[in-house]
Amino acid sequence: MDDFYKDLEDAPLSGDIPNWDTPASVRFDELEASLKNLKKNVPAHVPIYSKPHSKRVGGLMAHPTPFILVEGTMIYSSPIIRDLCSLKIFVRTTADTILDHYKYRKKDYSIGVRYLTELVIPNLNEYTEHYSPYADIILDGTKSFEDISSDLFANLTQYITSIHSS
Repeated sequence: MDDFYKDLEDAPLSGDIPNWDTPASVRFDELEASLKNLKKNVPAHVPIYSKPHSKRVGGLMAHPTPFILVEGTMIYSSPIIRDLCSLKIFVRTTADTILDHYKYRKKDYSIGVRYLTELVIPNLNEYTEHYSPYADIILDGTKSFEDISSDLFANLTQYITSIHSS
């Protein structure tokens, strides 16, 4: 989903901060068109988005495959995107987990604290958790990566087994 973000000059603002954590920051119409093409077995243009530059820096042609993975914190906020997904997985997390992961990934934690505390965490329920009921599988994002992977594998195995036994 991140590759379908709007460029900085088109991004919605929350006060003086560009708000990347609202569905209005994503070009869902383009994501929808790309997914529809891929599902029809037609190649689709996918932009390449640079987060450091807050803009698109190119694009590529995505070719249809048996499995298409669509990832993003707000993908379920679009009913059309939800309907295009055959299997929906939701990773439930907490504000503390988000802050911990951010601290781990960033050398200068202080740079993004305002963004995290004023936008990401308040939007967590409205644009993310609110849509968890649409998921077929819900994972606990507060667990270790190894445990989440194990849970995902177990859930996928159960899901595939139930499809084949029907």
